[in-house]
Amino acid sequence: MEKIRAINSDGPILLELRIKTGHRKNLGRSTRSTDENRKDFMHFLQ
Repeated sequence: MEKIRAINSDGPILLELRIKTGHRKNLGRSTRSTDENRKDFMHFLQ
């Protein structure tokens, strides 16, 4: 997150996330839509 905060740009940026494949055995289903999650994540980054 420090690298994201260090960016001082008014234009769009690309955020690449590297994740592992697979999932936890006890992973439940989401109760929120992907759009809600996207909006919350974008708000968190501001």
